[in-house]
Amino acid sequence: MADGDAIEWHLTVATGDSVPEFGIKPVRPGHWLYVHTDRIPGAPGRPARAQGMKPNVAPGRYRYQVDLICVDSAGHPDTVVVDPDIYVPLTG
Repeated sequence: MADGDAIEWHLTVATGDSVPEFGIKPVRPGHWLYVHTDRIPGAPGRPARAQGMKPNVAPGRYRYQVDLICVDSAGHPDTVVVDPDIYVPLTG
């Protein structure tokens, strides 16, 4: 990763499943790669895109969460949260 890079998260939904939207947000907004720390929305066919990476990002772990808005067969929404991390390696 380099200064100014962007990241896109794409959601692929299995046939018959209903996940109309998802979002990405930092777990610790003060320790995030990007200038904007608000939830980054996305949907199937419309990736969530983080842009405006801060300059001179330190190597390390950057925690974020993915929230998926799922809809069951009765039409009731439910939120599922996934908690992955971004690792920025040392370069040299």
